[in-house]
Amino acid sequence: MTWVMRGQARLHVQVRGTGRPVLLLPALGRGVHDFDGLADSLSAAGYRAIMFSPRGVGKSTGVYPGLNIQDFVEDALAVLDAVAPGERAAIVGATFGNRVARALAQLMPGRMAAVVLLAAGGAVAPEPQATETARAAMAAIMAGRDPDIAEAQVYFSRQTDLTRSGLFARFTRDWWPDALAAQRDAARHSAPSVGVPNLPLTILQGADDRIAPPANGRALAQSASNARLIELPARGHLMLLEDTGDVTAAILSAIARGDWSGRTRL
Repeated sequence: MTWVMRGQARLHVQVRGTGRPVLLLPALGRGVHDFDGLADSLSAAGYRAIMFSPRGVGKSTGVYPGLNIQDFVEDALAVLDAVAPGERAAIVGATFGNRVARALAQLMPGRMAAVVLLAAGGAVAPEPQATETARAAMAAIMAGRDPDIAEAQVYFSRQTDLTRSGLFARFTRDWWPDALAAQRDAARHSAPSVGVPNLPLTILQGADDRIAPPANGRALAQSASNARLIELPARGHLMLLEDTGDVTAAILSAIARGDWSGRTRL
């Protein structure tokens, strides 16, 4: 565990493993626990999983009015500079984290060995009913209460049983209202990031994602060079929580095909 300071932000960072660095950027309003299983797998495979709590998550501070995507991008870069100085890194971003990942790759392409995006959205609107259900879930979170199981289901494949293995409890335990509000505001007031530079790019899209429908991944793959699109059956928006090995395997494969040659290209 370590701390990285940037302006008004105090960012809580956890590192697992000692190999090549992989920066993990969590989903909208969520903490890093969604990455627990992936971080262990990355460490076992010889990578160094770098997880940091965004502003307003856990012990991290620095939420204030007017934050934009660039603030979150520069936070991620500050963490890389502190934990993996001079090293090329892979970056994995889920939902809101994939917007940060894309913007970081555009800003500092020479630092990226590979980019992996989970549940990319923005180009194709969610299903109308999914939008209303997700709004109800967000309203519950902002009010400091847990969404009910019907509201939670919209974040998962319709084939996923939320009562199995404590999945619903895992879903409800790691929401952070201050971070959620700041990230939603940043997304609304920042121009959407489209594509990434000519980097090894893998887009993982749930085939049953109703919040970021699969057409989003297809559109992004067509707009970016060197992109590989993987649509995962029976996976929804928070696919990391649904992971039975297929999501982790796809991420490990994507990172392995990255450009790890040499040091950072500034």
